[in-house]
Amino acid sequence: MRKRSAFLVLSLLMPAALSLSSCMDRVKELYGEDEYLRGSLVDYYFTGRNDFEDKVVMANDVLPPVVDKDGYALGDLDKEVAGRPSPRKMFPEWFSWMPEGGTISAYHAEAHPMEQSYLGRDFGRTASMSARDPSFADGIASRIYDGQLSCHTYHSKAFLNLDESGMALMFPHEIEDPGDGILLSLRGGSDVGGARDVSLRIALTLYFGFGDMDNYFAETVVLDDVSLHTNDGGENVAFLGVPLDQFSKTGSIAGFGISYEYLEDPASSEYEISANAEEDTEGHFGLLLYEFTLPGWTLEIF
Repeated sequence: MRKRSAFLVLSLLMPAALSLSSCMDRVKELYGEDEYLRGSLVDYYFTGRNDFEDKVVMANDVLPPVVDKDGYALGDLDKEVAGRPSPRKMFPEWFSWMPEGGTISAYHAEAHPMEQSYLGRDFGRTASMSARDPSFADGIASRIYDGQLSCHTYHSKAFLNLDESGMALMFPHEIEDPGDGILLSLRGGSDVGGARDVSLRIALTLYFGFGDMDNYFAETVVLDDVSLHTNDGGENVAFLGVPLDQFSKTGSIAGFGISYEYLEDPASSEYEISANAEEDTEGHFGLLLYEFTLPGWTLEIF
């Protein structure tokens, strides 16, 4: 697996157990003492990771099905984007609880800290994979299982930056009774151009277990013309929710994969931009993935 950052290579070699209580310590474990994302976006792509390589014994059609625009949620909590249902409209049961002494107004509360006291008060922390199962708190992938959009105000420390090839991540263990949908938190990023909306075609893959740890069934669905806000800071992160009934396979989930096609970008009229880590262009685009979770997962955290 190739990394565009020496810190990324080192992080995968470290067996450290990362604490849920110390965001900055987790960043130091993964990236060393220096600030993350000081240079060009292309230098920090997280590329080439496929935990399921040579382990998939069955997959769906060569051309995976395209999910209709009303078949997945896109936007912030209540706002629809380009005719897609809002997350709360499609999955009201995920957001039906009320934090003590407050309301749900966004994905995370206040400064998005890691403290356990935010469990039950903050949707991101409460619904995150690592809050419900400590085995998801280890390694570089834990940054997308922790329910955070920022780490001590640094948004760049909380995401994985993906080029079009994406990645495939295996969970620490298979998830039985995963609930009724998957939820991602993401936005666009580029090292050229100002704030804008870009269009992507996103492929999402779920890996299902057969009871054999060395073999998996992979099923992919495609979300066409996904509009993501880009280069306007971490305050414009979107929810992307996909019902599990969009996948024909059911059963325990062993992991997920994501890749995309970079379709339209208003800045391309001014700059030569690529979403491929290997291409030398004026600028690069990255899909900035903050979170993957299964909010309906039946495992109790309290």
